[in-house]
Amino acid sequence: MWSRRRRLKHTDFSIISNNCWAGTAVYQPFGLKYNTPTVGLFIMDEDYIRFLERLDWYLKQELQFIAPSASRYYDKISEGRTKDVLYPIAVIGGDVELHFLHYHDKHESMSKWLRRVNRVNWDRLLIKMSLRDTGYDVQNLLERFNSLPFRNKICFSPLASNSKCIIEVPELKTLNLVGGDETDSTLRHINIYELLNSIK
Repeated sequence: MWSRRRRLKHTDFSIISNNCWAGTAVYQPFGLKYNTPTVGLFIMDEDYIRFLERLDWYLKQELQFIAPSASRYYDKISEGRTKDVLYPIAVIGGDVELHFLHYHDKHESMSKWLRRVNRVNWDRLLIKMSLRDTGYDVQNLLERFNSLPFRNKICFSPLASNSKCIIEVPELKTLNLVGGDETDSTLRHINIYELLNSIK
């Protein structure tokens, strides 16, 4: 952990991610403080693009917690489960759902979200996305992601693209069907040190 961290130019960067990748690929293995609210949760692809298109505004909005059964994605998130969906779900800005998968209750979710929103370093910000929800027009999502005005951004996609910020990860084609952690698959296609040291 310490030897890995010494290879980084900066350690105060923030990674906005649509799933647990920032925690599992970066913050945990490098032993860094969570300077982002988007750890331990996931956001569906369409919602996440909308979230990124007005990121500053959304991060200033209040969380409104809903019953899992009220989620627009209830059929998808409950598919294949033998137990009810019990993790907290909040709506932000009226139309973006935050699925706090690794949180015990809404009080923990709210507390950690608010604390980490205040840690976001807008000067060293990396926007990361993985296309995991195949129920959308993937090409449209890629075009919208490519148009985002952020200096530092990366999208892991099951499809190839000519854009430098979009990285093809063929393994996602299988992961998107059967589920599973994408961390190892995505890290095989990038140099994590180059990526993190390019954040400026």
